[in-house]
Amino acid sequence: MESSAPHFLVVVSADLLEAGMSAKGGWSKAQLELLGVAWPPAKGWKQAILGTTIPAASAEAFVRLVGRQRL
Repeated sequence: MESSAPHFLVVVSADLLEAGMSAKGGWSKAQLELLGVAWPPAKGWKQAILGTTIPAASAEAFVRLVGRQRL
């Protein structure tokens, strides 16, 4: 019998977005890709993404990328 690791999901919240925000108040292309947001982001992308879920690993990488240009 195969065993598979559980896939932990994180809800995209305003707190998560704030944690990943740069000092200038923005997000990188790489960060938005982790959230599933196309580049360039369309107007209203923040409201559209709130409440959706992403893998926990993507959320962690999103926060780690604060202030970096690329993955």
